[in-house]
Amino acid sequence: MTIEEMEDEFIENFEKLEDWLSQYAWLLHLSDEAMRAGKIERIDCYRIRGCQSVAWAECYYDQYGKLFFSADSDALLVKGLLAVIAILVNGRTKEEIRDWNPRFIKSTALEIQLSGERIQGVTSVIQQIKSISCSCG
Repeated sequence: MTIEEMEDEFIENFEKLEDWLSQYAWLLHLSDEAMRAGKIERIDCYRIRGCQSVAWAECYYDQYGKLFFSADSDALLVKGLLAVIAILVNGRTKEEIRDWNPRFIKSTALEIQLSGERIQGVTSVIQQIKSISCSCG
């Protein structure tokens, strides 16, 4: 499944949930699932700059050229948003990451529900991942 197809699936599933509380609960569920897959040390070198909450992220490429992203935050909502990013980008090539134009906020109620600072933080994380993908190989 391509990153765009996975994002379409996320958007469709998210929009099926009838209210913000249900959507929020689903984001928390996604964060639980994603955080089980990989823990990250909460140290300064992994700190995400430009994020309203305190958040940490680590990106690396494996020997097959596939990106892996893990993250954590002190805020539950941010953990959920980071989990969405992880689900979409993990196992992708640098070309897939570079060519990805994220739509999961603008195409869902997240655009209305999130503060401008939260949206900027998510955008910052995605830009950092794209920057890493451009600098590899």
